Amino acid sequence: MNGDVVVFTIVLTVIILAPIIWLAGRGVVGSTNVRFVDALFITAIATIVGVLMRALVSGITAVIIQLIIWLSLVKYYFKCGWEKAVKISILSVIIFITVTFGLALLGSILFTVLL
Repeated sequence: MNGDVVVFTIVLTVIILAPIIWLAGRGVVGSTNVRFVDALFITAIATIVGVLMRALVSGITAVIIQLIIWLSLVKYYFKCGWEKAVKISILSVIIFITVTFGLALLGSILFTVLL
């Protein structure tokens, strides 16, 4: 994989996912243990590990390792237990899907109206 592509992937992923993880963390843990900079670290580290996993390991093994690392990062940075780390992760996925669907719907409406 090209180094420029890796850097672009990391930056884009952090820009998109960090706010979502931050919102999910605040929703599950509360505002006392959840800082936006922690969400940035979680996303950046998890993305870097994901890129390395894709380069070194493949299949279900890579997915399991990434999942454990992801949950560990959420647990560590948001100072919560495993159960809340799983809840934050699931809520992040739900928020991401909702935002993605909403933006796609908005885009298709704007595209239809403008044409």
